[in-house]
Amino acid sequence: MAKKAKSSSNTPDVSAIEDELNKNADAQAAFLKNPSSYLAGKGLKLNAKQNSDLKGMVADMQPKNLAALAARPKIGIGISIRVRF
Repeated sequence: MAKKAKSSSNTPDVSAIEDELNKNADAQAAFLKNPSSYLAGKGLKLNAKQNSDLKGMVADMQPKNLAALAARPKIGIGISIRVRF
């Protein structure tokens, strides 16, 4: 059985960053505010194109207008079955 390679001290542990983002609301907020800066703080350096692409992807995931989303009517569908004898 092959052993999993350990990351070197200068290579950030991407899975640890992912776990933190999934479990820590403060980390999520910091990432959403400035993803490139957050990742750089964790030791993950991105080039200019990667930074630009990442900022664009994160911006695309954000609701543009939270008030408009909250004002949208919520639609619910229910199905009931009755058997009468």
